[in-house]
Amino acid sequence: MIVTSARFMPDGKAFVFSAAQPDGEEDLFLQNPGDPEPRALQVKDAEVLAVSPTGEMALRWRRNGHNVLALLSAPGLAPRVLEESEPMSACWDAEGKDLIVCFIAFEGRKAQAIVYRGRPLYLVPWGDGLEGVSLCRDGSGFGFVEERGSQTYLKIVDLDGRIRSQKILPIGWEDTNGLVYADDRFVILDRKNNCLVGLREPSLTTENLVTFPGTGGLLDGHRDGSFLVTETANDEANGWDARLWWQHPGDGEARPVGPENSGWLPVLARGGATLGFTQGFYTGQVSWMINEGTQASTRIGAGSLIALTERGDWGLVGDDRPGGFCLSLVPTGPGRSRELPGLWVRAKAWFFEDGRRALVRALPAAAEDRKDRCYLLDTASGQLEALPFPAQGPVSRDRMAFRPPEDPVNQAWSLVNLDTGREVPLPDALKHLDPVGWSASGRQVVAVLGSHYFPGSGAYHLPVQLNRVDLDSGRLRSSQTVKGSGTPRAMATVFKVSEDGRAFTFQEFLRHMQPTMLYRLSLVK
Repeated sequence: MIVTSARFMPDGKAFVFSAAQPDGEEDLFLQNPGDPEPRALQVKDAEVLAVSPTGEMALRWRRNGHNVLALLSAPGLAPRVLEESEPMSACWDAEGKDLIVCFIAFEGRKAQAIVYRGRPLYLVPWGDGLEGVSLCRDGSGFGFVEERGSQTYLKIVDLDGRIRSQKILPIGWEDTNGLVYADDRFVILDRKNNCLVGLREPSLTTENLVTFPGTGGLLDGHRDGSFLVTETANDEANGWDARLWWQHPGDGEARPVGPENSGWLPVLARGGATLGFTQGFYTGQVSWMINEGTQASTRIGAGSLIALTERGDWGLVGDDRPGGFCLSLVPTGPGRSRELPGLWVRAKAWFFEDGRRALVRALPAAAEDRKDRCYLLDTASGQLEALPFPAQGPVSRDRMAFRPPEDPVNQAWSLVNLDTGREVPLPDALKHLDPVGWSASGRQVVAVLGSHYFPGSGAYHLPVQLNRVDLDSGRLRSSQTVKGSGTPRAMATVFKVSEDGRAFTFQEFLRHMQPTMLYRLSLVK
């Protein structure tokens, strides 16, 4: 089994935990001291976030295709939904009556929100990270680990939302795991050095407490100095594999392109008869393309492929530089590359049908507010013209694009004219769907229907449906089910669809997890 969460019960001896089988089935268990085996609580697809002083359990519960905040009052009862928004972490207040919860999004805010008694106390913008919410000893505040820009912090916030103190951690975000309050201090797991690190208020000076056996995670701590930790043989055993899928214009089903991890970030050209993709995840990225009916791929150049023209003669490629990455127009045949001005943190782009212009949505490296900007790219001059309104592709032949929703949970996309900025509502049939393509006439939109992995991320749990909706009548015209590999908990993202609907591509992520051991670890006094 793979342990996915664990929390001590109030006595510090019993604990509740969730565990998944290799087939993806997840169950909730209670382990009492002296019992030879844990007791199944008959709650499926739930992870325990926090346990109150009276034994009530706050859960992240997968219900009707999405995660909600739920309460399990006692073993043997059914969970009760508290909030439809998806929680990331939680802790109980000192009285054990109310929860302090970090939500992925709350009441339409485009940020992670830490909420107490219905009031957001602290917002963490998308693009930054947050891990753990743990109550301070006196109950007057809580701590959490935050990634903000290039720094990783431990922050302590009072229950009125005021930042009490903060500390830049000596380890990076990718090397931290878990945050708990135990033995009168905050404790994190330093994955790089395999040790538990303590930070005691008010100075928050770091202190190595104990070496951690193997690689795993810190799940909970108790006031007596005990911890619940998981351990795996190596960190690389748990992670994600990527695979590209491509349905050719002349084929009736999508098929995998190459072995796992052979490519990602797919784009289409020539009516879906050409597939472009990137090899390499973080360093040494190379862009390639392959044509229908061939086995050999053609190298475009160094960097990650962001977009291709419909004719397939030019690509927009991002290549690493100190402080960010640059964007370049790169020919797929004869010609010379042209580097665009600026450095960027992230970028997406969609060429117009004639290839002379492109819509670019990107985060400049110098942007302190960490918000994406939108531009029109003139491919002849290489100049970027800033747009005064948000927009996202793909772009129709009559220069219509999509305006992303402000609320990532209750998604409501609209159309936007790239010449005038005028908005047009989309039919109700497209609410909660991500638009990914246009028909040649521009009067039908192709959108993805499925269960979101993360609201607003464009990532879905497979299987999903590609729905074609008529803009004039608002009616569903056709639907196609996309299954991928059929692996449990597989996700799909980066959908690209040809105008005639005969070709599409997407990127599938496959979760591979090794069995884990759950330990109770106690500090030697």
